[in-house]
Amino acid sequence: MTLTPLRTAFLLAWTATLLVASNARAAIIPVLDLRQIHAKAVYEGAPDERTAFPFADFGAWDWYENAEVYGDEAGSASAFAYQNSQLYRDIAGTPTGFFHSGSTSGQFQVGVGSYDALSLSTMVFRLDTTSDYFIDATLDPGDPLSEGEILLGNPHGAGHNLEVNSGHVMLNGRLGPGDYFIEGRSQITTHGPSLTGPTYAIFMTIQPTNSPFIQLQPSNIAVPTGGNTNFTVTTSSPSPSTAQEGTAAFTLQWRRNGVPLANGAKYGGVTTSTLSISNAATADTGWYNVVVTSGPVSEPSGYARLAVGIVGVEPASPLASIDFRLDPASPNPSSTTTTFRFTTKQPVAAEAAVYDASGRRVRALSSGLLAGSGSFRWDGRAASGDTAPAGVYFLRVHVEGQMLVRRFVRMRS
Repeated sequence: MTLTPLRTAFLLAWTATLLVASNARAAIIPVLDLRQIHAKAVYEGAPDERTAFPFADFGAWDWYENAEVYGDEAGSASAFAYQNSQLYRDIAGTPTGFFHSGSTSGQFQVGVGSYDALSLSTMVFRLDTTSDYFIDATLDPGDPLSEGEILLGNPHGAGHNLEVNSGHVMLNGRLGPGDYFIEGRSQITTHGPSLTGPTYAIFMTIQPTNSPFIQLQPSNIAVPTGGNTNFTVTTSSPSPSTAQEGTAAFTLQWRRNGVPLANGAKYGGVTTSTLSISNAATADTGWYNVVVTSGPVSEPSGYARLAVGIVGVEPASPLASIDFRLDPASPNPSSTTTTFRFTTKQPVAAEAAVYDASGRRVRALSSGLLAGSGSFRWDGRAASGDTAPAGVYFLRVHVEGQMLVRRFVRMRS
């Protein structure tokens, strides 16, 4: 799908009409705005590099950057990145949805040239109640060797609720309370004289669920190594509250980091309202939730963290109480070393590691006691020593039972 100015204007007007008409109650709490576009062109050793960010967090943004370098004769190199994105509000000013679109392209003619371009539209948001969502998403994959995707997921790397790599998708479902991100990405690096990257377009709305299945969400837990513990949810009684739900009984499935669990020596009650965990080990640390299903409707709970080996720390306490600050990645995007500065007013136990977009751990950066100010640095290499591929990555820092996440992009060096 090509996003001409006329089509973009139509989509904006259409989404705004739907959002106003929905008159949804408060649903979206903005958390972090990570939108950016980047274009870099190099010709015969001469570079032109441009990066742009929105003028205001979560504000409407319609912008492009074009990097160009010309030679003495007919030679040149150029890179182009575009983005149109916005957090929408209803007539009462309540955030109720998102619109994201973007594209990239690059080329060089005659001589030696290169190009890189990125359009990354990511907004992190919080839901304080079980919510219904609707998504209309389209991704034109662009030329071979370019990269792009549309994602809806949580910043814990516990799988994605939606992943689109090509084509058109219309989807509705439910999300439990917690933090999520919605993202569109188009990215190219030099592969031949010219390349057109993917074009993405996402429309999403959210509103609270009228009759949620889960009445009491699971809570964070800290347990010493070798200890026993459990996660519990409380569900309502199945009822024909809607024609879609019918009268089907509930089924439940507990998951760890998005992966369904099975009963065994370690776990019990994986299909009940209480998940038991025995002889907890460090490897059991992670994010747990349960999916409750009635007929065709599936409702995931919020994620609760199990912290193993941390004694005397309440993982549900707010990060503000320990006064730990983690800055965004710098530079971002980067083709060399990425740095994350931190400051803390008191010593804290922390663990930092880099993960890829699918939630796989790439490399540990630090583990132990932190004090004062310092930084985490990643040179772009995996634990094996191999260079990690270009793409989107997470830095996850576990601090006293809580987790901070910084999302960043690695370009091809």
